[in-house]
Amino acid sequence: MTKPKQNQSLSRFILLLMTTAIAATAANLYYNQPILPLIANEFNLTDSQLGSIPALTQIGYAFALLFISPLGDSIARRHLITILSCLLVLACSAAMLAPNLPLLLISVFLIGVSANNNSAINTLCSIACIERAKRCHVRHINDGLNYRYITFKNIKWVCR
Repeated sequence: MTKPKQNQSLSRFILLLMTTAIAATAANLYYNQPILPLIANEFNLTDSQLGSIPALTQIGYAFALLFISPLGDSIARRHLITILSCLLVLACSAAMLAPNLPLLLISVFLIGVSANNNSAINTLCSIACIERAKRCHVRHINDGLNYRYITFKNIKWVCR
């Protein structure tokens, strides 16, 4: 993939790819909520233990906003996006395969940390396109966040 210049518009494919990445990444913050009763049955968890799963996901995201997002100014955003994407895949795989609660909690924390990828992608889009197209492109990218809510509601409905 070639690096877009400062005054170049993003192709439709790259824009669609970025929007899809943002939607999928941000949705990972909420995917555990509809299946919490299944997780509780699998691990025999109390309500307080069960509540720690979505809480740690959100704490991981807050941690990333405070400590990972500022790295976008000192590390190339493409590298940061690659690292966070790989971390997200590994964390989701670890959560799926977690044999006990402590490993699951570590995994969901890392899912929250890596979900910060959407900030880096949004910033990369904003920097990479020309001024007149910036508003349109950033709007399309942020639509990915809206699609996340639609997807989450559909998954929640299916799991009932």
